[in-house]
Amino acid sequence: MKLSYLLKENKITLYTNPEYFGADVPDDYLERPRTSVPVSILYGYEPDDKMDDIHHANDVFKLALHMKKGGTVPPIVVRKTVKGYQVLDGHH
Repeated sequence: MKLSYLLKENKITLYTNPEYFGADVPDDYLERPRTSVPVSILYGYEPDDKMDDIHHANDVFKLALHMKKGGTVPPIVVRKTVKGYQVLDGHH
């Protein structure tokens, strides 16, 4: 299943298919102004068990090594909801 979420005229596509459960975020979102959000009010769009997959675990490991060497990572993309801020992209 595919859902679309429109944010400031740019479309984020959300997928709920078990084979691909995630979001496609346009590249220009990385150019938007950044705001700090407390980690305590973040929650994920993707199911928690998605990170159990070995490929995702390897991605997290590579990301941790990159950060340990001083590398930077792109900001996460969130949307404000009544529950807090839902992470649409950047779950790793």
